[in-house]
Amino acid sequence: MLAGNDHSHWDTLRELLTLYMTPPDSLKAMLVGAEGDINSGKGLFGRIGKDQSIVFMSRRNDYRYKTNQVMKRSAWVIELLQDLNMNDQVDTRINISLYCAEHISEKS
Repeated sequence: MLAGNDHSHWDTLRELLTLYMTPPDSLKAMLVGAEGDINSGKGLFGRIGKDQSIVFMSRRNDYRYKTNQVMKRSAWVIELLQDLNMNDQVDTRINISLYCAEHISEKS
């Protein structure tokens, strides 16, 4: 059986994919849990990590928009990051290999 027996990563992937479909005003609850506490260990931050969640969310089509040859973050992104008291992880160069399934499973 080449696929292995542990398929829990599919549940995580399914949750991450909902970041693309969720309206911006509902993203905070999805990221930190219903209580809205960033340190509660709930939501996607608790399950897969803060940085990974923000990086994955940054791939949404409405995360940035182009104005006069410059890409800017959408207003909802700025508001969400300020509300969460976080910096935008995608402002710096991202090493995508840090987010591969093999590397993340080693952290667990």
